[in-house]
Formats: sequence, structure tokens, C-alpha cells
Amino acid sequence: MTKQQQKKIKVTPIAAGDLLTPKQVAEILGVSPNTLAKWRSTGEKDLPYIRLGGPTGRVRYTNEVVTAHVAASPKRGYQAA
Repeated sequence: MTKQQQKKIKVTPIAAGDLLTPKQVAEILGVSPNTLAKWRSTGEKDLPYIRLGGPTGRVRYTNEVVTAHVAASPKRGYQAA
């Protein structure tokens, strides 16, 4: 990567408290953790996630993404935590 390319990359720090486990997100959305796994593998829902530790690492969701998803889908039976 060139120095010019490095300057264009912006990284937003994420605090550990802002990351949610699939189990926590499943509870918030009123679905099972298996449903979240299905959504990740099929791309059925646009719910971005982070993999910590590489391609086989643990999955986490940001609180911001989950909150925005709930706000955009108020009639889907999701529950606010």
C-alpha cells in the first residue's frame, strides 16, 4: 500500500462496550442466534458484522448498526432491549 493510499484510509475506533455478541443481538431482535448465522451466510438481511481474529474469528455487531436496523424495521416484531 502506498503512503497516499494509507492517508485515505480512515479508521473509526470502536469501544469494547459498543460490540454486541450474536446472542445479545438475537435477544434484541427477537430471533435466535441461528437465524443471525443464517442471515450472515445468505446475506438475507443487511446487518453488518465484524469478525474478530480473522475469517474464523468471533462475530460481533456494533450497537450503532443494531440500533439503526431496529429503527429502520419497527414493524418486524423486534423488541427494544
